[in-house]
Amino acid sequence: MLKRAEKYGFFTLAAGIFMYLLLRAIQVPLVNDESETFLFFVQPGDFIPWIAKHSVANNHFLNSAFSWVFYKLFGLDEWVLRLASLLSFIGDCIS
Repeated sequence: MLKRAEKYGFFTLAAGIFMYLLLRAIQVPLVNDESETFLFFVQPGDFIPWIAKHSVANNHFLNSAFSWVFYKLFGLDEWVLRLASLLSFIGDCIS
């Protein structure tokens, strides 16, 4: 009985946090780091380490790669650029 209640509580809390993050991704404007990541790495598709023109700590390779894919699929929108981070939250909750 306790395990069932814990699972229900966890998934309820995780769903609530995900809804908060989704609304935040849609409503909050881009900050400086996000816009630089888009302009330097995502838009030109130049995010592979050791090959990229810009070698700064702001390039998180997997985030830039997934953001580039979503940018190509869905176009330019703030929530699209944050979609990789939202999906990684789901992956963290599952594992």
